[in-house]
Amino acid sequence: NVAVPMMARQALQVSANVEGLRLAPQTGGSIHGRLRMEASGNARPDPTQMFLLLRPADGEDEVPGAFTVGEGFSEVAHVNADGSFEWKNVPAGRYSVQISEASAMPDWFLKSVTAGGREAADSGFSVGGGTTALDLVSSGNGAVAEGVAINQKDEPVADAVVVAVPEARWRSRPERYRTAVSDQGGRFTLRGLPPGDYTLFAWESVDGEAYYNPEFLKSYEGQGRALHLNEGDHASARLKAIPAAEDQPSESR
Repeated sequence: NVAVPMMARQALQVSANVEGLRLAPQTGGSIHGRLRMEASGNARPDPTQMFLLLRPADGEDEVPGAFTVGEGFSEVAHVNADGSFEWKNVPAGRYSVQISEASAMPDWFLKSVTAGGREAADSGFSVGGGTTALDLVSSGNGAVAEGVAINQKDEPVADAVVVAVPEARWRSRPERYRTAVSDQGGRFTLRGLPPGDYTLFAWESVDGEAYYNPEFLKSYEGQGRALHLNEGDHASARLKAIPAAEDQPSESR
């Protein structure tokens, strides 16, 4: 006889008092789906090595735990041997899916996301009461970008933060970025890049994940290396590492 928890969320920009706001609470839902894995040659990928991460599609960093509509909710879902997966007690809202860093499969990327028969890779999908059905296709043929980070004297830079920043339409989606740290010889490797246009940057030092901040990136326009990648491409680049700045814009997504 316990009442079903409900929640409502609304993003606001507040510059004065807010009046007349109407919120429509909804019960949470569940997500059930299946992942199909495309591999090259005779490779037989193990789905159980794959973990999926559920993220809000509205720019928030994470699902608001304080509003979880039931116990047992986790942002991460483990893929079963038959490719099936599920999330339970998901707070109502719009979401996107990405391959979790917990997966030991760095060359893989999500090739397509279909929710209820509709492509949802770009816009995300809605979860409310009831069940949302997802069909995912992943590819083990992600592009690779490797190279070396160097300073103004053409010397290798160790521990440089190297980031593949996607084209403008994807910059609010962290799953479209790839990051690496250069080794003692300045070498780096970025794996599992989805097809598309990127700009590669290397920083000697960067404040947290400031590269997700559009204002931060604006201050470095022209200092990156533009790169177009198709599925399965293998590209190399020498990147001039951007010297550490005393004042960097604060991290923001």
